Amino acid sequence: GAGGAARGGRVGGAGRRGGVGGGGGGAGSVARRDAGRAVIAVTGERGRWLAGLNAAWSAALGASLGAVAVGDAGSLGDAQRIWETGKTAARVEVLRRVRGVDAAAGLAMVEAAWGGDGAAERAKFVEALEVGLNLADEAFLERALDDRSKAVKAAAAEVLARLPGSALAKRMAELVRACLEVKKSKLSVKRVFAISLPKEFDAAWVRDGIEEEYFGKKTRAGWFVQMVGAAGLSLWVEALVAAGVSVEKATPEAVLAALKDDDHFKDAVQGMTLAVMRRPDVAWAKALCAVGMEQRKKEAVGFGWVWERLAPREAEEVMLSVIGHSGASPELCWMLLESAEARWSRGFSAAVIARLLQLRGTKTVSEWQRRGTLERMSVLLHPAEAEGFEKLAEEAFGSDLTESVRRSVDRVRARAEMYKELAS
Repeated sequence: GAGGAARGGRVGGAGRRGGVGGGGGGAGSVARRDAGRAVIAVTGERGRWLAGLNAAWSAALGASLGAVAVGDAGSLGDAQRIWETGKTAARVEVLRRVRGVDAAAGLAMVEAAWGGDGAAERAKFVEALEVGLNLADEAFLERALDDRSKAVKAAAAEVLARLPGSALAKRMAELVRACLEVKKSKLSVKRVFAISLPKEFDAAWVRDGIEEEYFGKKTRAGWFVQMVGAAGLSLWVEALVAAGVSVEKATPEAVLAALKDDDHFKDAVQGMTLAVMRRPDVAWAKALCAVGMEQRKKEAVGFGWVWERLAPREAEEVMLSVIGHSGASPELCWMLLESAEARWSRGFSAAVIARLLQLRGTKTVSEWQRRGTLERMSVLLHPAEAEGFEKLAEEAFGSDLTESVRRSVDRVRARAEMYKELAS
């Protein structure tokens, strides 16, 4: 999941279709989840029984089981039964749903079942505590850092790194501050950061999730990246303010500008991106994506986390800043849009269509990429923008549409008709 990727610090990476964003899925993932819930709703107990006979069915329908159990009226008894006797995937979904309604009750469920579950299950339950995460969870998670299972320890460290104000985040912030110095630039009165990497690895860091071997290499930069990723981002702004920069001017962009000439700039950016994945922040996401645009104007690797970690409307705001960047290539824009997950707002849908129509060189984007993005858009686009979608399809493929593109156009038309009927 995103949590595991975040802890490892591999920012960006492979995507939903093997290109952008991370995780599984594809153009039909939203529809498949909806279909799974519909199957369980119709088949009821028999559907649950059938799912239990096949591991693939159980994995595919596990989330739907939990969603129906907690989300439907009069099914709290089902939720309790699934939590006590269900498959792990269904239990995790029940826990996440309960946490979304009553975080304390969800924590109590985990604590009560803790001694009877295996390490793999305990690790997944700890990961699920990210829903409704608050400081009341900290004592339990700190104890989990000392669990005998490496997977449970890692999960606890990851969740604590996402918790603002946690003791773990404060410990990491102190380590990062020890590596920083703010100086006056030799060329101007501006302040600049100077980074000194930690000299030796401290075995005590392991408890907080810092690995000595970072992706197979023992590097001081790797230790620093992990620390920055767990510390949160406020310390950078605070360092500038402490050095005399006004609060109004100590923005994420100012922090990155003060870092850009340091030898360890890329390490800092990697750690910051890991941090914003853990604690989503639109201002920081925009600033980091702007830096990413300077580094990779044609590759979507490094941006997919925006869809995964930010709330849908926040992700839309950040993505518009990326695809609207003057250096954004047609390839980048089409790839990034294919990796989206949540349904799009009408404003975002219209802006995306306008941007793709504005781009020059769309025909240089591979046919399979254009086809895949249009297919994805046909599922996520706001149905009120159907006319614009058809215009985009013709611009991308001409009037003689391929069968797959025609299916995408038909899908959008059908959704638009349903939207009109429901709105009338």
